[in-house]
Amino acid sequence: MSMPKHRLLRVEWEDSASRGKWHRTTEIGRRATLQCESVGYVVRSDKHEIVLAQSICENEDINDTMAIPRGCIRKVRRLQGKP
Repeated sequence: MSMPKHRLLRVEWEDSASRGKWHRTTEIGRRATLQCESVGYVVRSDKHEIVLAQSICENEDINDTMAIPRGCIRKVRRLQGKP
């Protein structure tokens, strides 16, 4: 069985955050956004975003995709896969 070769990346990115109730401004703290990390196979990458998939089958079907806007990305590290 020959599996498709896709780059496996770890992406560190910054996400927006919200709080859905009344609260004081002092409760926000120094940083209101969230620092996130995602790992996945690159199924598309362009100047706007990187799209990762959790799983890829031998027939190239993909599952659980996530698009991360380039402006939110802080660091990308290749874990394995084709160059």
